[in-house]
Parts: sequence; structure tokens; C-alpha cells
Amino acid sequence: MNATEWLDHLEGLGTRLSLRLVVDAPRGVLDGQTREALAEHKPALMVSLARRAEWGVLSCQRWGPAVGDPTPGIDRAASTGSPPPIVSGSDPYEAEERAAIQAEA
Repeated sequence: MNATEWLDHLEGLGTRLSLRLVVDAPRGVLDGQTREALAEHKPALMVSLARRAEWGVLSCQRWGPAVGDPTPGIDRAASTGSPPPIVSGSDPYEAEERAAIQAEA
């Protein structure tokens, strides 16, 4: 059952789910203007937080042909005329990107 089906099932049972934006800040940090901005941008903030949480899960998963592959990065399909595999180290931003992804998790 996917998330949409699960929500429909719960609603059919009379269950109601909702989200809350909880702000935990040091005393005195949230002035009136900041509180107003939080209220105004609450939907966008909640979407951003949901995306971050989802990325935290997705960044730890392997998809497609990489699932169960003991040697990821080696493309077995390369011998069939497919485009050549990306060789680790060929992308100058790879190490920075990998470090950023690991820092998010």
C-alpha cells in the first residue's frame, strides 16, 4: 500500500492526520517580525522540511540496477553498446557532492 492509499484507508476509518510546524528557538530570537514571517511562509517551510526529510531517506537508498550490485559504478551493460559507465573520479565535483549528501544524512 502506498502513502496515498494508506491515507485514504485511514480517512475511511475516520482517522485524521495533520502536520504541525514546531519552532524550537533560543529565548528572545523570535521577535514579532520573525513570528509574522513564519506564519506567512508556514506552508512553504513545511514543504521544504518534508523534502529534506524525504531526501534524508532517499540518499541512503540504492535504486535500479545498483540494488544488490556488489560493485556499484561498474556497468555490466557497457558491453552491449550502451553508453560508457561513469568512472569514479571523472567528475571533479563528485567528492564534494558525496560529502554534502553524507552530511545531510
